[in-house]
Amino acid sequence: MMVKVLAKTLLFATLRKKYGAKGLTVRCVGSVRNLIEIASKILGSSFLDDIFHKGQDEIRGDTIFTINGRNIKT
Repeated sequence: MMVKVLAKTLLFATLRKKYGAKGLTVRCVGSVRNLIEIASKILGSSFLDDIFHKGQDEIRGDTIFTINGRNIKT
């Protein structure tokens, strides 16, 4: 059984302006990929391409993604 968590996502700078939202809260299975996939259903499919390299699970180099204030790319 997969346990779902409630994840609050904040958008800043370019993403906030593009999607017209400060953030959103989604229920996901706890993986970054799942969180972004669910967020893209709300914000639009282009959100995936704004976060990940096309067709990959790697976060784009020009995107800062933090969990609990810690950059997960470093």
